[in-house]
Amino acid sequence: MITAELQTGDSGEGEKTLDSDFCTVTIPKGLKYNVYSYYHDEDALGTIQIDFGKKYTIEGRLEVSTTRMISSLDDAVEECIRVRNLNTYKEGKSEIGEEVTYGDTTYKEVKLSHENGAETCLVSYYKRADGKDIYVEIRAKETALDKLTIDDPLVQKLAESAVYK
Repeated sequence: MITAELQTGDSGEGEKTLDSDFCTVTIPKGLKYNVYSYYHDEDALGTIQIDFGKKYTIEGRLEVSTTRMISSLDDAVEECIRVRNLNTYKEGKSEIGEEVTYGDTTYKEVKLSHENGAETCLVSYYKRADGKDIYVEIRAKETALDKLTIDDPLVQKLAESAVYK
């Protein structure tokens, strides 16, 4: 297994462990990945976006951010829905599911549907000692081209491997 510092533009196929200031995550064998964006500053504010997929690297995304103003798992769920409603999903619908635990992290499932298809997100919240709390979102698209689901074993392995810090 290869461990590397997370860098914008890094891409490849798993198994590979990526390390950053906010999390460490292992991309499992069978998933392609592209580090779409990684930004952080000296105030511990930043965002990581890693696209992943079986066929294409845009079938799903892991987002880890300290720039969202949330303070609980319920806030994370509301933030996930709020962001969709600000963008192109104005006519979309959302359904909040049950809590699930992968590794040491409890996520809540949020199903979203809109004019362009559907996506399911696992969202979480991680409380940091410095007060720069983390918003986590793992999403999978369900459109005509993208059939990766959130309950796919590879997506579950990715969620289980993530350690937030």
